Amino acid sequence: MDFSIIKAEVINSRRTFRAPFKITSMCFSPHNDLIAMGSKSGDIMLKRTTWKMIWKTNVSMVPAVGTECKSDSTVSALHFSPDGRFIAAATDTGIIHILDVEAGKVRYSVK
Repeated sequence: MDFSIIKAEVINSRRTFRAPFKITSMCFSPHNDLIAMGSKSGDIMLKRTTWKMIWKTNVSMVPAVGTECKSDSTVSALHFSPDGRFIAAATDTGIIHILDVEAGKVRYSVK
């Protein structure tokens, strides 16, 4: 076995960024180049790690298959698919939305 030693320099950078809403959940993409953020009002926003916004959508009034929308919902959890193409967004009403990362559209919702 060859255990080559790689010399690397660690760069520590502290920066503060502000979101346009109170963040209730957040996750990084598998390649660590995107950040998904969810809010209490049902907004989901996708940004690059340079803080450039890609898209923003609201899932609070999107019904699940066979259900009706009753009220606003909070995004309580977010997770990227292993290939980074989709985001699963869970709400406090028990609905899980699958969003397309490329378009920012809800592709499927289930309760």
